[in-house]
Order: sequence, then C-alpha cells, then structure tokens
Amino acid sequence: MPLSWTALGQFRQDAPLYAVVGVYALAAWTLSLYLGDVQKYKPFQYVLLWMVASTLILAVIGVVRAFRNDPGRPVSSFVSLVKKHWNRDFLQRLPIILAVGVFYGVFTSVKVMLPDIHPVNWDPHLAAIDYELLGNRDGWRLVAAIIPDGLPLEIMDFIYSRAWFVLIMSFGAYVATAPAMRHQCRQ
Repeated sequence: MPLSWTALGQFRQDAPLYAVVGVYALAAWTLSLYLGDVQKYKPFQYVLLWMVASTLILAVIGVVRAFRNDPGRPVSSFVSLVKKHWNRDFLQRLPIILAVGVFYGVFTSVKVMLPDIHPVNWDPHLAAIDYELLGNRDGWRLVAAIIPDGLPLEIMDFIYSRAWFVLIMSFGAYVATAPAMRHQCRQ
C-alpha cells in the first residue's frame, strides 16, 4: 500500500486525538481573545524543542544500542538501526508527535493565563489555614527544617527540572519508534 494511503489511514485512526487537541487549542485561543492576552497564547512554543529533544534522545538510544549490538562495528550497527526505524511507521507518527507538542504548548499557555482568569487572592487565606493546622508554624519553615539547603534540594531540583524534561521528551522518541499496535477483535 502506498505511503499516502497508509498515512491517511493512520491519520484517521488518530483523528480523535487531533480533534481533542484542536478543540483545546481553539478554546484556549478564544480564551486568550476574551482576556485580551493573545500574546500569552503560544501553542507552538514547544514543537521545535519537542522535535529536537526527541531526535537527540533517539540518537543516544541508537548509539547505545549500536554499541551493545555490535561493539566492533558500532557505526554500521547504528546505520542499520536508523534504516530499520526510519520507515513508513516513523513518518506516520510525526503528526502525533507534533500534536503532543502543540498540546503541551496550549497547556502552558492556559496555565500562564490563569491569573488573568482569576487573580491569585487565596494565598493569604490558605497560608493562614496552613499556619493554624501546623500548630501556629509556617509550613515552609517546617519543610526547610526537614529538607536543608544543599544536596537534598539539588536532587529534588534535578528530578523536577531535568529528569522530568527527559522523561517527557522521551515520550516523543518512544512514539516515533515503538512498533505499531494492531488491535484485532476476534470472536
């Protein structure tokens, strides 16, 4: 079957996801118009980063696999892996990778607009409730006593910022190379 028909079939199969992302993007854009904050609507802010990071992660995985498969000829092994995975299935998955990148951009746009929807005025009230629940002590002081400056905070920062970033970006790499799932109903 030609690539165009196969890709069209895959696109149809993924159409519900594209529809959800499209409706979400349209709703967020409408919200930005209503709030008068169109500059905060950036649905494509992560797409390039998403593609570059996914490509780098794929390259690292490919190099590791190439050395593991044939340590004596890693370049040949890498080329073989690229030929194996750079096929129709990969090209068919590009739209879904892009859709996920757009989803994250729209999500961040909406998150940035939240203070425009409703100003953050509950912080003092919630802090007062925390203070009373914690025996007339500030929660941040208790946390600072448990988790001192230094290595624990650096580990938490690493996990939250860098490890999470790699995990999220690895999703795109996985989607691009995972074997196509074929669901068949047998009666």
